Amino acid sequence: MPKSNEIVKFDKDYYEWIAELSQRYRQNQIKAAVKVNSVMLKFYWSLGKDIVERQFENRYGSHFYKTLSRDLTLALGNKKGLAPTSLWYTKSFYSLYSPLFTNLRQDAEDSCGTNFRQDAEEFELLFSIPWTHHQKIIDKVKGDGRKALFFVRKTSKPRNDANYEKNYIAGRYGAVPGVETVHRKC
Repeated sequence: MPKSNEIVKFDKDYYEWIAELSQRYRQNQIKAAVKVNSVMLKFYWSLGKDIVERQFENRYGSHFYKTLSRDLTLALGNKKGLAPTSLWYTKSFYSLYSPLFTNLRQDAEDSCGTNFRQDAEEFELLFSIPWTHHQKIIDKVKGDGRKALFFVRKTSKPRNDANYEKNYIAGRYGAVPGVETVHRKC
């Protein structure tokens, strides 16, 4: 009888099937994490937009983010991740990239749309990288949206890059037996 922490090895076919199922499971974990990240970034975008357009900072003063953090945390059942600094970053996220989005809409109206599609796809890259990466980019670029977009492009990885998946799995879920971490040269 195998130990509780060992895979039962009926035969080679069964063992290979377990390895394949494990890989498919982890790939679906990645897809789910990427989707959740994208949805949350779109929420952060909308929150930042609300703060900017409603001018809440101006209306409620210097303790606005602290108050918003406390009230959202209470309203969401003590949800973590809504610290005042993180909420400030939502406004900065929207403020940094929204002028680029406004320009995209104007470009679409001025042209046949060929460049717009490419630019719109590029804009969607904003929602494909982790929130902590955006925070670092915001700190680094000091309000320069074009420079920030450059870093987003560099940070974003193609979905079909096998190395990206391997590194994501290793980074997110720890070392995976049989999956070697691959380091890309940039």
